[in-house]
Amino acid sequence: FPSHDKIREDRKEMNDKIKDERKEMNKSFVDKMKNASSTEDKKRIIGERKENREEFKERASSTRNIFNDNAKNLRSIERMKMQFKINLMRIEANIDRLSKLSEKLDSRIAKLKAEGVVVTDAEALSSEAKQHLTDAKNSYNSLKSIEPKEENKQTIKSQIELIKKHIEEAKDALNFAVRSLKKSTIKE
Repeated sequence: FPSHDKIREDRKEMNDKIKDERKEMNKSFVDKMKNASSTEDKKRIIGERKENREEFKERASSTRNIFNDNAKNLRSIERMKMQFKINLMRIEANIDRLSKLSEKLDSRIAKLKAEGVVVTDAEALSSEAKQHLTDAKNSYNSLKSIEPKEENKQTIKSQIELIKKHIEEAKDALNFAVRSLKKSTIKE
């Protein structure tokens, strides 16, 4: 993932800034200690350093937490985009596979019809399967136009469910058509 490289670079940059700030704080402390004339000044400087160190720890921790949250969100978005692409490929493969099966079934129906076998049930089921495949293709085309973002997640999910429903119904109709053909070709 390209986002992982960006996250690594950003994390390195953030840690470098924190290190630089810590070095600057330590350098400032050493300079103040050198210029301090009395023990009370040194105690005051040490007390300030402790306070500054605590503030620094809190800021660094907060910065890291914000960075980690942003990195998680970026990874989540990348994961969602990848899953979206995988789902599109699977749906397209299913639609293509069922379309080819439908074409084979139609050629078998035409062959049996030419031989004088009654195939009206199989023809009706085949046309029903074609209608479901057409609906699935139309839904698939509209799904491809949706941008995979967090706010579109529910729309994508419902669209995929609709496509799955059409694919299942097309598959069932094709199976019933095949059964119908088998029944009509059995010789008594």
